[in-house]
Amino acid sequence: MSVTDEIHAVLKAKAEGLVTKSSKILSEITDPAFVYVSSGGRRVERQAYIDRVCKATDWGFAHQLVENLQVVDFGSFAVATMNLHDRFVRPGEIADRTYLSMCVFRKTDEGWHWVAGQTMTPEPIPS
Repeated sequence: MSVTDEIHAVLKAKAEGLVTKSSKILSEITDPAFVYVSSGGRRVERQAYIDRVCKATDWGFAHQLVENLQVVDFGSFAVATMNLHDRFVRPGEIADRTYLSMCVFRKTDEGWHWVAGQTMTPEPIPS
């Protein structure tokens, strides 16, 4: 299996964790030193990220789809860039969003762990 395939498998697990609000899955795939910068500019550490997703009662993920995944393997770590297509659900509302995302992964004896991520809204493509 290629590193890209391995990273894609972690991203699929991340999507499952987001949709099912599984703190178990998100804890398993994230590194203890995990840090994330949201599209809104908030920096959060591992537990705050997991709590924000898993304990939310007023919103949730319906899905997260990965497109245009590109992975650069540095041996002990890898950097992935991608487009994310998210569907959020709130009472009486469904919102689709597309983001540019960069994730950093660390290679361990157990496999790849997500150590850092940043998500941003892409600039509109000029017509």
